[in-house]
Amino acid sequence: MFKVGDKVVRLDLYSPHIYSIMRIEDGVLTIGRKVRHRTWGTWLECKDIRLAEPEEIKAEHRIDHIVEVNDMGDDAHI
Repeated sequence: MFKVGDKVVRLDLYSPHIYSIMRIEDGVLTIGRKVRHRTWGTWLECKDIRLAEPEEIKAEHRIDHIVEVNDMGDDAHI
């Protein structure tokens, strides 16, 4: 289903980014994206991502990402 170089998004709604599949090994994918001058990466299973839509790739971010406008962060430490 997935191959190296595919553009994907994580299924959790907290990640608005488009990632590239960098490696596939034993059903686990290494995905990454450029952050400034470095590549950031993580490992995920196929069930945790989906292929990015062409519109998302063009926009360079996922389209269905939900952003809370008045989100001030976690105040549990107060």
